[in-house]
Amino acid sequence: MDPDVAAEPEAAILETGDALRAGAAIEIDVRGDSPPDELARHSRADGDDASDQLMARHARKRCPLIGEVAADHVQHGQPDTARLDLNEDLIAAGRPNLERLPYGIDPPLDDSIAVLHRRASRRAVGSARVRHRSRARRSAAATYHSSPMPSSKPRVFVLQPVPGEAIARLRRIATVDVFPRRDRTITRDELIAGVDGCEYLWALGEIPVDGEVMDAGPLRFIAIMEILSRAVDVEAATQRGIPVSSLPNLEVITTSTAEHTLALILALARRLRDAERLIRAGKWRQYQSEALLGTLLEGKVLGIVGLGNVGRKVARRAQAMEMRITYTDRSRLDEATERALGVEWRALDDLLREADLVVLTATLTASSVGLIDARRLALMKPSALLVNTSRGRIVDEAALVEALAGKVIAGAALDVFETEPPIAGGGPRVELLGMENVLLTPHLGTATHEARSTMAASIVSDLSDAIAGRRPATVINPEVYGEPPSVAPERIG
Repeated sequence: MDPDVAAEPEAAILETGDALRAGAAIEIDVRGDSPPDELARHSRADGDDASDQLMARHARKRCPLIGEVAADHVQHGQPDTARLDLNEDLIAAGRPNLERLPYGIDPPLDDSIAVLHRRASRRAVGSARVRHRSRARRSAAATYHSSPMPSSKPRVFVLQPVPGEAIARLRRIATVDVFPRRDRTITRDELIAGVDGCEYLWALGEIPVDGEVMDAGPLRFIAIMEILSRAVDVEAATQRGIPVSSLPNLEVITTSTAEHTLALILALARRLRDAERLIRAGKWRQYQSEALLGTLLEGKVLGIVGLGNVGRKVARRAQAMEMRITYTDRSRLDEATERALGVEWRALDDLLREADLVVLTATLTASSVGLIDARRLALMKPSALLVNTSRGRIVDEAALVEALAGKVIAGAALDVFETEPPIAGGGPRVELLGMENVLLTPHLGTATHEARSTMAASIVSDLSDAIAGRRPATVINPEVYGEPPSVAPERIG
């Protein structure tokens, strides 16, 4: 090969690297008659042309533009890096349309680095030439599927990042786009743009999906990574003949939530938040200090409101700390079950009066909205602690603020709130943020690797069934298959 031919791509690679570090976009244009081997031979001392690397700092920019030909060959590496292979089957189509880096690639988070691995093939039909341009402002629609090249694979859009192994598995049978940001929720315009051209939707994060969103693309199936659909308009989907599935009651979900509940109990009782702040501030000045005394849990009464799957797991774990367990629920268990679980029945008001620590694990129904209000908070001991990992609307949050400020109860740990993202301004009330006797976490009940991986695997199974033309087992609107409708759950959140 003429050395001048090879020199242009090498210079372009170096120039493109500098441009990307400054936040520019990148395009890959495959054309011409020469094989792209020389492009892969970047000036490396080891001469290795199998994994040529181009480091590109995005500096809070979105992903660069890359040919859509690479969409199905993206493999997840480290959380904030992407690996892109350009080999013979990627460019066999000849001159592809220029398009964005697929949304399945993890984006830059702040100043993270994206690593693009390019592997050339000797059987490629054209030479590759890399050029860069200043990043122009683009519409949300252009960000997604501008000029997609024909593909035999169906297209799936995922509304926010999910475990990489699930995406890798799904990419064997579909072209997958993932909205990549972890620092915010997808906007409605971005959602509609992402659905455009997609047959399958992976919904999660309580991101609203209504009829307008469904009409933005040729949707054939929606899989919701939640047990209950709170944000997807199932009625609208049914009217359009779109099957919708949700998660089954996975054991790992209840276990993960119960463990987080226990973590909040311990952190609140032993004032771990205050202790950690003190030591980070360099204010640890005294050994055996009286400044951070907590509460011993052994022998204390734990009152569980809602003894379902999560509540029972919390009870078993609390027994290991030799706590006395009382519970209340919509119906009482039989005596044999109570003995087996080591719990004692109490009416709700009696439970609140007696308990040293109250845990809310109840299901949100129409009757449980505002269950813990000002009157019931006043029944609790002044030394009592409240932990909520069920749903925020079970507690009258304004009344709780007043109870905490007025020392009606000693403290609270909250993982859920009356309003939460993606609702604008969702999260704890401003007053709670400044209270020293409150511990707050951002709805982390299922936030374990094991739980999220299992949840994602369940969704991939549903999507795989739907793509293969099979009826997923967890469909919640079976009438689209000509079956009787399912019974509407009493649970509302």
